[in-house]
Amino acid sequence: MKGLIKHHYYKIISNLSVLLVFILLAGILILIFGDKNETLLMAFLGLTVIGLPFISSISLIKNNGGKWKQYILSLPVKRSEIIKSIFIAQLITVVIGTVISMALFLASFTFHGFAFYRYIDILLLFSSFIGTILFMNSFFFPLSYLDSNDRTEAISIISLIISVAIMAGLIAINNILFGKPSTTQLVIFSIVNIILSITTFTLSYFLTVRIYSNQGS
Repeated sequence: MKGLIKHHYYKIISNLSVLLVFILLAGILILIFGDKNETLLMAFLGLTVIGLPFISSISLIKNNGGKWKQYILSLPVKRSEIIKSIFIAQLITVVIGTVISMALFLASFTFHGFAFYRYIDILLLFSSFIGTILFMNSFFFPLSYLDSNDRTEAISIISLIISVAIMAGLIAINNILFGKPSTTQLVIFSIVNIILSITTFTLSYFLTVRIYSNQGS
């Protein structure tokens, strides 16, 4: 398992090197010139929590095809372990992106002051962005293993659109039910949002294992 995850990250880092440099430069520029600009912070959050895992998920699928797929299937490794390593690697990427954003938010608030109207807004943003990327991967991974025509990019975009629609729908339902939600209601919504997306991500793992196990070598 550790060997598989290391392999994934060697490939991910090589494919994401330019994006990682851009994230670093963007973070530095926001700290220097951003002042109390919540739009820039939200854009950075989207870049690290959605953009980074979005690209890494495509890399994970593409790098596990072709000759590598034939090689790994020849090893004494269960197919469920192969899929598990992909899901764990992707989850780690989401955590890394989240930590990077948290670090920038804290640094920005330290140097420039609090940029948002309410503290709860930060929790809502993080839960919504994390939920979106987890929903996206929940659709993307099983669909990618069902696809036999190498349409990875198209499937990833469709999955992202669906996940954004789901998140927008959840927010709309929350606003319809509560009108102007209280802070407590917003905290509960954020927690439910994360639980729902993690549950969907977990169910997607089992579905992907089933799909992959039923495929020929």
